[in-house]
Amino acid sequence: MLTRRFRRYLDGDEKFNARPDLLLIDGGGNHVRVACRVLETMGLDIPAFGMVKDDRHRTRALVTPQGREIGLTANPAVFSLIGQIQEETHRFAIEFSRQQRKGRVQGSVLDRIPGVGEKRRTQLLKHFKSVRAIREAPLEELEQVGRAGAHGGEEVPFLLSTIHSSKGLEYGRVILMDVADGIFPKTVPEGPEPEQAELDAYEEERRLFYVGMTRAKNELSIVRFRKEGLSSLFAEELFPTPREPRPNPAKRPLPMEMGPDRDALAAMGEALVPGVRVRHRTFGPGVLCARNGDIATVSFDSGADKRLSLSTALRTGQLRREE
Repeated sequence: MLTRRFRRYLDGDEKFNARPDLLLIDGGGNHVRVACRVLETMGLDIPAFGMVKDDRHRTRALVTPQGREIGLTANPAVFSLIGQIQEETHRFAIEFSRQQRKGRVQGSVLDRIPGVGEKRRTQLLKHFKSVRAIREAPLEELEQVGRAGAHGGEEVPFLLSTIHSSKGLEYGRVILMDVADGIFPKTVPEGPEPEQAELDAYEEERRLFYVGMTRAKNELSIVRFRKEGLSSLFAEELFPTPREPRPNPAKRPLPMEMGPDRDALAAMGEALVPGVRVRHRTFGPGVLCARNGDIATVSFDSGADKRLSLSTALRTGQLRREE
C-alpha cells in the first residue's frame, strides 16, 4: 500500500501531491521497519513511528524503527492529539468500507454463479479483493465463497470472518473464537530473556486479538478451549484460571522457654548497679552507667548507649552480668 501511494506521489498524481511530514503506522516495530525499507527504496526520507496500543486499543506510546518506545501518557496534549488521529482514521476506514460494500459488480463472471445476487457479489469482491482475482480463482472456491452464509437461498444471521478481514468494521454481536498457543499466537516467547523478534511477533498477534474484541458494538462472546494441552495465553489474560485455595497448615504452638522465677529475677536485678559490667545478647559487652528503678542506661563497648528494661531483658535472657 505504501509503495502504491508514494509511487503516485512521485509520478505527480494531483490527488497525492502533498508530501507527508510524518508517518504513523498502525502496528509495532516490525511494521515500522518494513515502512522504512519501502521509503528507503523509493528515495524518500520521512520519519515513521509505530503506534503501541493499550488494553483499550488506545495509542499509549510511539515506537521507533529501532524498537524504542516513546510514552505519550505523560503528555496529555500529545496523547489527546494522537487519540483524535486514531479515531478519525478509524472513522474514515469504516466509512470507506461501507462505501465499498455499496458498490456493485456487474457484467462479470459472478453473474454466472447460481443463486448469487448483489449481496453475494459484494461478498465475493470483499473476499478476493478484485475482479481479476475472482476470475482467476477456481470455480469450486467461487461457489464456496458465493454460497457462504446461504441456507436455502436465504440470509443467515452471521458472517464468518478473520480478524484481519474485520479490521475497520463493527458488528452488533461478535463471537471471537480463541485458538491454542502455537497457532494463535504462533510465537510464544520462552525463557527468562526471549529474543526481541519473538516479543515483537507475540505483541503483534496480541494486538490483533484485541482488535477482534473491539469489533463488537453491543455484545462480545469469546469461545475458548478447555481441553488439556490447548492452552491460550490470550484467553488466560482475560479469564485467569481460579487457583484452589491452599489449606492453611495447622499452627503448632511455639515452645515456651521457662525463664527465671520472680525471686531469681529480683536477685539478679539487685546485682545490676551502676558501674558493673554486663553483656547483651545483641549489643555485646558494656557498662551499666545509670539506673532509675527498672530502667537502666548501658554504655556498650561498641559506642552505643541504650536504655533497657532490666526485668524484661533478664526474663528473656537478653542481658546478664559479666563475672
